[in-house]
Amino acid sequence: MSMFLAVTLSATLATLTMLTTSWADEPKVVEAQIYPDQAIMVMPMPKGSPSTLDVPGTINPTSIKLESDRESKITGFSMEEIPRSKWTPPALAATVEERDLLHRELNEIQGDIQSLEQTLKALDELKPEITPSEVESYSSSILKTRGDLVKRLIERKDAMSRISWKLNDLQELIDDRMPDTDNMMTRILAEYSGSGSISVRCSSPHAGWMPSYRLDLDMDRSSLTAQLNGTVWQRTGLPFSGRIGLHMNRPPRFNDPIRLDPLTVRLITPSDNAPSYRGETRMAAPMVTESMMSKAMDVAVEETLLNRSFSFEGTLRGDGVPSTVVLERWSADIKSIMVTVPSLSEKLWLIAEGTLPDVRTMEAQGEMYVDGRFSGKGDVPKLVRGESFSIPFGEVPGVQVEREDKIPQSGSTWIGKGTLRKGYSIKITNGLDKELSMIVKDRVPIATDDKVSISISTITPAPSKKDDETGIVTWSLDLKPNETSEIHVIYDLRYPSDKELVFSR
Repeated sequence: MSMFLAVTLSATLATLTMLTTSWADEPKVVEAQIYPDQAIMVMPMPKGSPSTLDVPGTINPTSIKLESDRESKITGFSMEEIPRSKWTPPALAATVEERDLLHRELNEIQGDIQSLEQTLKALDELKPEITPSEVESYSSSILKTRGDLVKRLIERKDAMSRISWKLNDLQELIDDRMPDTDNMMTRILAEYSGSGSISVRCSSPHAGWMPSYRLDLDMDRSSLTAQLNGTVWQRTGLPFSGRIGLHMNRPPRFNDPIRLDPLTVRLITPSDNAPSYRGETRMAAPMVTESMMSKAMDVAVEETLLNRSFSFEGTLRGDGVPSTVVLERWSADIKSIMVTVPSLSEKLWLIAEGTLPDVRTMEAQGEMYVDGRFSGKGDVPKLVRGESFSIPFGEVPGVQVEREDKIPQSGSTWIGKGTLRKGYSIKITNGLDKELSMIVKDRVPIATDDKVSISISTITPAPSKKDDETGIVTWSLDLKPNETSEIHVIYDLRYPSDKELVFSR
């Protein structure tokens, strides 16, 4: 591998500075390692010593380093900032050429229009000396000539209007895709000895990539197929052509619409303005964003202890236009279940549960499909091989779920100093034309203070599972079409009368 060398020799600077009067070769990016918010690039220096290379202002000057192979040795290196306002990025060269051609065509048309207008003016001001017998033929000839000129003038003005609109569109496109270089370039000047070559390694914040998934759930086969896409963009002004690597190093995050935390109760000393207790707060469903279409390429996956990267041979435009690549595909056997957690949202979710095969996932946005039909957008969590997963695939709209807090007001004292009775009811109606099996999850509070006692007075029907450590209760229900089922839960809390209860969210 090449060794990094960066030497500045004052004896060579005078010779190198003489090169600033001419333009250097166009840089070529032959390798790019792209991260979510930057790219590290390798560009060969031109052959010959001294060697000069101009890089656009999108390249971070402080990141520029020279590297040499074993057959060469760097003997001089300097950099300077130079203006280059007329530099055209290679990705925009064809568009700029088309714009310039239209400019020339527009100038020609404007010249034609000016000439035609002057001819018409001269024709209108013409006062020939003719005899009365020549008036009729002269008038006919003048009218025909003038009509032809007017027709030609209208045609040229129409052509000017069309070209002006097209020219305006092209200029807006160029302005939108032109990299932000502040009209400045960095000129790299180097001297080296030996028969080998040297290259520039540098970075730019004007590049990045974003992963996204497409998840296809096959209900009949109980299988899940995942496709990882990488959407890559870069606006350095230089095309990346060669080996391209995508790296992802982000902290994990995951929003789960069916995650239910324990409902804890703690004691606080009451204040004059505080209420006697605080109720539960419901959480909103997570926000999701869009993903993009993709294309298949030959992608190599490399895993190390600290990183996982994807590399492929390809070309990326330098004007910010994104390109999406299929990075990998995998399948897993799953179990599809219907789950509702009314204290979070009154929705019934279709959930795919399974175990990840010999792959890893990264935290990313996902597009969900059920039996080939788009069902919604969500988040894919970061998982490792062999880990169990539970991924939502969307809401089942044909099922009505209602949750209502209630406090019975009959029988014994239902609320008082040091005593609180609380509860809720859940009503579920199957509005579909087929029978559904579903799981309902809710909770009863658990005490975090031994001075608080909690007892359940009513819980119907009996739950299929209750976790005494978390207070999370689970019911398994089978509902026929148009059938309604209700769940009722009431619990009592006793605590010191000089304290107040605070419920967690």
